[in-house]
Amino acid sequence: MPLGLHLTAAGNNGLGESSSKVERSRSSVRRLRSRDAERSRRQQLRVDRPLAVSFDTERAGGHEVGAATLLLTGAECPFTCLFCDLWQHTILTRTPLGAIPQQIAAATDELGEWARSSAQPSPPIAVLKLYNASNFFDERAVPEADDAAVIEAVRSLPLPDDVLVVVECHPKILLSTSGRRRLEIYASELRLEVALGLESTAPGAMEALMKGATLEEFSCAFELVISAGASVRAFVLFGVPIGAGAGLEPSDQQRQWSLETLRWARDHGASCASVIPVRPGNGAMEILAANGEWQAPTLAQLEMTFKQALALERQAPRFDVHLDTWDLEAVERGCLSEGEADRTIERLRRMSSLGAEEYSGAEDVVDQQGAPCEPMS
Repeated sequence: MPLGLHLTAAGNNGLGESSSKVERSRSSVRRLRSRDAERSRRQQLRVDRPLAVSFDTERAGGHEVGAATLLLTGAECPFTCLFCDLWQHTILTRTPLGAIPQQIAAATDELGEWARSSAQPSPPIAVLKLYNASNFFDERAVPEADDAAVIEAVRSLPLPDDVLVVVECHPKILLSTSGRRRLEIYASELRLEVALGLESTAPGAMEALMKGATLEEFSCAFELVISAGASVRAFVLFGVPIGAGAGLEPSDQQRQWSLETLRWARDHGASCASVIPVRPGNGAMEILAANGEWQAPTLAQLEMTFKQALALERQAPRFDVHLDTWDLEAVERGCLSEGEADRTIERLRRMSSLGAEEYSGAEDVVDQQGAPCEPMS
């Protein structure tokens, strides 16, 4: 029997609650996302400098490399995905002309300081992520008139000529006429990778997550990016609102569908994927939790899932699986003590950095009494 989503309509494989309760929850989420008070809660952001510049390492082609991330400020994404809180880091108007190239150029000093620092990780920067909390090929977020200036700003940074430039985009925008045109331009001028928020391939997941796209559209977007000579990075969620079915606990379904989504991304040509644990904090997930429709995943569940995800690398050497290690401290601790939670986070960071071939840690997750902690069956 196929697994099903808790938020799909009742009667789909016999899973889920009543359609009326599901619709009430989704209506509450829509109201939350549209309230002026909530929208005005966002930060007042400058558009002449990036929101943040950070440095880390990740694996590319099975090797550890340095990665720089520029969090760019611009217009809000037009899609209102259920789990997303990135709208809080955007502005209410169109991105001003010239702002994105200016923000990229403003990172020159920080990139130079990092290169001169003795505290830098050993691998040199080989990946530059230009994340704008929206869609890079959306005219409102990154004006098309700025494309030439953006490309020149990237080339002017103190980075290798063959640095991999990663941008993010929704498949519907990517598949539009302007999206296709801009993809071709950037792919011809830069070594490009497009990150797509695939999230989950579970039946009904796209609709339940209010993703605004179908699995077929993701398939077309993957094919489009690869045919343009760029690579695909897939974002895969762990902890989507999935209810019990087929004799499995909800946490087991979360794990199985995360792994199945990773396989889908791999089989459709993605060169890498990042597993992202769903967290509260955007108001919408709190509504679902209060209605008993979602429970935040725990660190122990995440560790078990990611260990199994790394096994996919052994089956496809050209497919790297990463873990989004940002703010792992905010992931639910579950039955772990504070000390064991800290050690679990450190293990997860090592696993993501080293990958399947190098990571050989087999430590058991234990609770504060020292007994095995088995949050999943």
